[in-house]
Amino acid sequence: MLKIFPDTNVLVSATFWQGSSYKLLFSSGINGFTSNAILKEYRTVLKRDFDLSENEVDLRLKELLELLVVISPRERLEVIKEDPEDDNVLEGAVEAKADFIVSYDRHLLKLKVFRNIKIVKPEEILSRL
Repeated sequence: MLKIFPDTNVLVSATFWQGSSYKLLFSSGINGFTSNAILKEYRTVLKRDFDLSENEVDLRLKELLELLVVISPRERLEVIKEDPEDDNVLEGAVEAKADFIVSYDRHLLKLKVFRNIKIVKPEEILSRL
């Protein structure tokens, strides 16, 4: 099974649309991981950009937690100078020993690989499954 660490933008996409991000998270061929930093950002985005109530956010979060294993990164990284929040994704993926970081974020995608973890869009992994 592939081990993936989805970025917040992939989680949000899977929450509202049944496209590639949704198909990937619900795929039987993957083990998904996340961290508290990513979940905190996810909550913020749902409230700020989608105007969801606290109860609606809690429901969405509960659904996600049925699909993902929450890990606690021990190593702090400073890699993405343009957007330091993206370092949370790298930290989580390293801790999870992920095969892939899944993201639509241009700062992460331009790295292509970080510590042998490939950084790809959801569509690329779906084509491998």
